[in-house]
Amino acid sequence: DATTTSFVLGPRALVRHPAGNTALGDILLPLGAVVTGHVQRTNGTPVGGADLDFIHAASGGEAFVPNDNTNAQGNFSVVVGKGTYNIELCPKPSDLLVARETIGVPIFANLNTGTSTLVSGVTLFGSVVDAQGNPLSGVDVDVIRSSTGVPITLCHDNTNASGDYSVIVPTGTYDVQFEMPGKRPVDVHQKVSVPGPTQLDGQIVAHGTTRRR
Repeated sequence: DATTTSFVLGPRALVRHPAGNTALGDILLPLGAVVTGHVQRTNGTPVGGADLDFIHAASGGEAFVPNDNTNAQGNFSVVVGKGTYNIELCPKPSDLLVARETIGVPIFANLNTGTSTLVSGVTLFGSVVDAQGNPLSGVDVDVIRSSTGVPITLCHDNTNASGDYSVIVPTGTYDVQFEMPGKRPVDVHQKVSVPGPTQLDGQIVAHGTTRRR
């Protein structure tokens, strides 16, 4: 993290598993850019503690960006390596605000993203099990507007070790899909009404199958 220096350089994270003394060699930091902005609710009050994720548009990998949460005033200032990113904005679940994603943002110079306004949402929650009723962890949850086919941006949308999930969505009617990544067993629930906090459980019965209901 070079943000304390006079240079504007993108940070890097290295994953190593040394069994003894290890030389990392030269660590090359890419040229960076400062990205700033403000996050608020629809009533204009600031959103503090929202997490920003910068996803490389080409590779889909997440960039390492330290100190990437909004402060109490809803403001953020981070340094990222120059490139094109999908920027995800994830509020705290307790704020009951819908996440937001901006696709294909070119960042090759300092950028002020302006004010991002997050709308209120409700909790869609439940658990996902296999054919024998055992909880499934790591199941991806997708929520898609039934009328338009447009997906809702979700954060932390995989089931936990107990098979439970909880996401924030606007009120509406959705097609909800539970999928095991890389294995293609899918459980699809169509035209699910979410007028308020709603429980929806899923069951994935067999690899390679799609279950619609």
